[in-house]
Amino acid sequence: AQGAWAERGSGPVSIRSETLKVLQKKNVAVFSGKVVAVQGELTIRCERLDVRYGGGKAEGGAAGDIRSMVFTGDVRIEQGERRGHCERAEYDRPAGRIVCTGKPWVVEGANRIRGEVIEYLLKKDEVRVIKPEAIIEMPDESRKKKGRGK
Repeated sequence: AQGAWAERGSGPVSIRSETLKVLQKKNVAVFSGKVVAVQGELTIRCERLDVRYGGGKAEGGAAGDIRSMVFTGDVRIEQGERRGHCERAEYDRPAGRIVCTGKPWVVEGANRIRGEVIEYLLKKDEVRVIKPEAIIEMPDESRKKKGRGK
């Protein structure tokens, strides 16, 4: 199944999966089986995705506007050089925020961080971590000094 919605200023979201169930009265679409959601350079893969969308002007927006997306089951997030993993991720599209729980971790280059909760602030290109454990690659100052003298 495939689906695409547009959000003002953020571009379309493309979603692929093995199955799709739409609960129209609840304004929910449930994608399951090898789910891949892509928006620009952000890609999220998981086993199940629940998309909550607006019902129109009565709810303060256009019909079909995505309010939130809840990813569950082996959630893998890619954005540029950044890679992450968790068991559950909730994407608040209007706020541009993804909150990851369930043994989340993120890797960017040689840097690795895990914690209780990892929050991606997409509009600011920031990552916040609650109770972090990190391995941060520090530049070797002795190599820098040797390189300057040659």
